[in-house]
Amino acid sequence: MDLIPDINISEFDYNLPQHRIAQFPLPKRDESKLLVYKNQRISNYTFSELSQILSKDGLILFNETKVIQARLGFAKETGAAIEIFCLEPCSPTREIQQAFAQTSGVVWKCLVGNSKKWKSGKLSLPFEFQNKTSHLFAERIEQLAEYSLIRFDWEPDGLIFSEVLSQTGNVPLPPYMTRDAIDSDKERYQTIYA
Repeated sequence: MDLIPDINISEFDYNLPQHRIAQFPLPKRDESKLLVYKNQRISNYTFSELSQILSKDGLILFNETKVIQARLGFAKETGAAIEIFCLEPCSPTREIQQAFAQTSGVVWKCLVGNSKKWKSGKLSLPFEFQNKTSHLFAERIEQLAEYSLIRFDWEPDGLIFSEVLSQTGNVPLPPYMTRDAIDSDKERYQTIYA
């Protein structure tokens, strides 16, 4: 018995004009729009009205995941910009919390922007930590069909990888947002439960 009907992905294509895409969140989160589908009707609300919409026996699921600053901007000595987007850890552990706690080299699955400009060699990204110049190094150890395996090392060794990402990375905004990440995105791009 086939429970999932055939889906034609083109049925989900639609035109969304760029001016309809919010580039910045509202100052007050609960003023954001909330689209409600109930009894085959679509209604517009705001999140501040959520308590009026939910039934007493309703189920609420909270998203506690946190967006990490996983978008790293390197520059080759030639000036070519290379962007590395960390997807998931591979070595020495695949468990995310343990990977963030590493104090020496780690290998992650990554997407690489401008990959053709980075044939080989190590990339270096300087950053300030405790009033000292530190460095994050990236080396592609394997190119696979959908992603690259990137080894990250850093100086000084005592830093944990989550601190390194916090100092060097940017919030990975979705591609439909046509702006660079700013400092306030570090907090505002998270859910309030993260």
